[in-house]
Amino acid sequence: MPANLTDSLPLELSMSSDRNRAIREGSKELTRHLKGNQRRL
Repeated sequence: MPANLTDSLPLELSMSSDRNRAIREGSKELTRHLKGNQRRL
């Protein structure tokens, strides 16, 4: 097994976890925004 393959694996995992965190934060902001709009109506 080439060394660079195992070296790049943790990077991919950390990048995907960062992306997932960004998506979670974004959806949290979106629900807060929608709830604010519902309250205003």
